[in-house]
Amino acid sequence: MLQTRIGTIPLVAVVLAALIAGCSTTKPSRFYTLSAPSELGTGTTTMQTEYGAIGLGPVSIPQYLDRPQIVTTEGPNRYEFAEFDRWGGTLKDNLSRTLAEDLTRLIPSARISTPPWRRVIPVDFQIPIDVIQFDGVLGEKVIFIAQWQVLSADGGTLLLSKRSSFTEAVSGTSYEDMVAAQSRTVADLAREIAGALENLKKKESE
Repeated sequence: MLQTRIGTIPLVAVVLAALIAGCSTTKPSRFYTLSAPSELGTGTTTMQTEYGAIGLGPVSIPQYLDRPQIVTTEGPNRYEFAEFDRWGGTLKDNLSRTLAEDLTRLIPSARISTPPWRRVIPVDFQIPIDVIQFDGVLGEKVIFIAQWQVLSADGGTLLLSKRSSFTEAVSGTSYEDMVAAQSRTVADLAREIAGALENLKKKESE
């Protein structure tokens, strides 16, 4: 009887080790990035006015978004942070880069610069952006709200101040689908900014 018990000890140890190893295995994280939607095209809504340099930024985001995890909402008073679905890099840099790319496509004649832009290249306008909301319900919709301004080249004169709000349906149930919808709302903001700059340029020429 003693021999039987001793003989079973290695087997029990193997089973326990396997269970511990299984519990210690973590789910791999997935990383996402915003991008300029393909339907934005290149020069599809090209502004005809010639531009110099445009200083885009700084872009600020609320503290609840300043984290690696993608944020979704669960009702009006609760956030969910996706532990294994994260931004590649910071969301603020991601958003600035994508918005700059969108504006470059919409205004091909402009040189879009993000802070810190070099003083040797003077800008025609400065466009600070304050993101208020950039989240949504997974599988349903995303919401993007931002307050933005257009300032004079030296930043001393306010030429325009606007609050933009966009809601975009999510085409599927994955985080990839959600990020694609967020990318489309960033493109919507780029269109509004491009249109505002075109109007300001027209007023300058009158």
